[in-house]
Amino acid sequence: MRKIILTTISVILLLATALTGCGQSVSPPTYALPTVEAMLQAMNNGDFESYTASLNAEMKEGIPEYRFLFLKNLLEGKIGQYESMELTDTQVNGTEITITYKAKYSLVEEVVVTATFDESGEEPLVSFFSWKSKKLDLPFAQVITEMMLQSFNMSDFISFSLFMTENMYSRYTEDIFNTFQKFYDARIGSFVSLNLENTEVENAQITATYKATYSKADDVIVTAVLIVSGDYVFVDDLYIEASELWTNN
Repeated sequence: MRKIILTTISVILLLATALTGCGQSVSPPTYALPTVEAMLQAMNNGDFESYTASLNAEMKEGIPEYRFLFLKNLLEGKIGQYESMELTDTQVNGTEITITYKAKYSLVEEVVVTATFDESGEEPLVSFFSWKSKKLDLPFAQVITEMMLQSFNMSDFISFSLFMTENMYSRYTEDIFNTFQKFYDARIGSFVSLNLENTEVENAQITATYKATYSKADDVIVTAVLIVSGDYVFVDDLYIEASELWTNN
């Protein structure tokens, strides 16, 4: 799928066709289930040390204890406590094994839990771990996303940049913003509204996917990636996808 990506580095126009995954479906390794269940139980119990015990160095760096506590409170408030799970898929790609489960929580019957194990070292370590459910809706995420999209309507770079991560803000230019504002306006028109499709949470990184309506397009997919930093939330990426963006005028 072709898409426009507003990244932490800059706003770039990415023209690419989607590549099919090269993973191979296999049976999960014996260590996977007890490791994933231990992490989910550790989250239930607010046990930071146990939760991070099986993470690789990059994952550990990405979830200091304050982010873990944010994540625990978010999950507990939205989907409740973990109760049980069943395997749905296992994919192998090189030294990485990605396992997907359908988990039952006390407030939600079905939550998609995904864990990726990296087997390149002496022992397998978790390199990715996420929860996905529409019930993980976050009002502030939608409010921030709507404000940024409205800023395109108004050609208001200052408002658009208020919620960027520091890295994105430091390398984003008003000229790029103006170029994309004109492009969106010509192809899909003005932003009108958002409806949540799904939310994925990983290491206090929140990825919210919305179906958006624009004045010239009714089926626009907007994906916002937000990062928790202390008591604040910033936008790290913003994706806008629509077939109308690639229509030749």
